[in-house]
Amino acid sequence: MLPTRSATSTTTEALGPRAAHSTLPRFRLRVESGPDAGSSFESAGEQSTVGTHESASLVLSDSAVSRFHCEIVAGEGCFKLRDLGSRNGTFVDGVSVVEAHLHANAKLAMGRTRLSFELVDEPVRVPLYARERFERLVGSTNRMRRVFALLERAAESQATVLLRGETGTGKELAAESIHDASARRDGPFIVVDCGAIPNELLESELFGNERGAFTGAVPRDGLLLAASGGTLFLDEIGELGLELQPKLLRALDKREVKRLGSKSYAPIDVRVIAASNRDLRAEVNARRFRSSFDRFSPGRA
Repeated sequence: MLPTRSATSTTTEALGPRAAHSTLPRFRLRVESGPDAGSSFESAGEQSTVGTHESASLVLSDSAVSRFHCEIVAGEGCFKLRDLGSRNGTFVDGVSVVEAHLHANAKLAMGRTRLSFELVDEPVRVPLYARERFERLVGSTNRMRRVFALLERAAESQATVLLRGETGTGKELAAESIHDASARRDGPFIVVDCGAIPNELLESELFGNERGAFTGAVPRDGLLLAASGGTLFLDEIGELGLELQPKLLRALDKREVKRLGSKSYAPIDVRVIAASNRDLRAEVNARRFRSSFDRFSPGRA
């Protein structure tokens, strides 16, 4: 637990159910030695990631550090560090840890890099959703209303969204709520369970096929086209095979698809929301998932 100087973080619930924002404790990471000595990072939200990937909160150039090495989560009066399956481990005050609560001036080590964990007096202000219901989701705590505010921002954009959370935490309801609150609410909402369909069939389901692409196959559009004007929800995207991932990424980047057996591309107008009960950052470290997916807007259901 943190010393009394972090007491500002406990005002979160005291702000009341109609507050415009809540507060979280803020920390600073200062690189004391290693290739990035002298650099620093101050937290600006609930979760912060350290690693060499360009999307990490603190980006290091140390080749002995994993792409997503560890994360630090700011809670009510505490900070918790979690190793993300890094190849060389994370050390707190000289002890190798999987998870650990951090105290002021704790010393972190990863690869050839040594960091100091420091508390910052000014807390982080985090927006709260104005109501206790966001479409299909209901919650009155400030933590849930922080989630609702994030989902509202996602609904207002056309960005591809990744929802992370354990099975049963409401990822599909969150995806439906984003769809219902978006400009695509009148379009279709199509669900695909990536873990229930073999990858060789899933490719045809997503992209469609021309006649003869499979024995006895008839031409048909895939779900990326069928969901035109609406949302395609890819549940358990962590089960998607490595060979299919670049094809999906290309479709999302170029906004076009090519049926199996076809030589031409067709434009698509679809918003994709993906969900996984795995931590895809750890999957990237283990080379079971392409790191390109992590540039999608992350959210935690």
